[in-house]
Amino acid sequence: MARKALESVPGVRSAKVDFDNKEARVKYDPKKATLAQMSAALKKVGYTGSLKSWPKKK
Repeated sequence: MARKALESVPGVRSAKVDFDNKEARVKYDPKKATLAQMSAALKKVGYTGSLKSWPKKK
């Protein structure tokens, strides 16, 4: 559910959710998707938490 919720946000290319580590890795276009939109999508399906953004690896 969490992966599908994230991937339903326009601009999200892919999402991988690791429930054991309570972590999700999301590839997205920051011009189309925001952390707030992703958080709202997760909240709709019953997940809470905080989202962080890291710089792209070079």
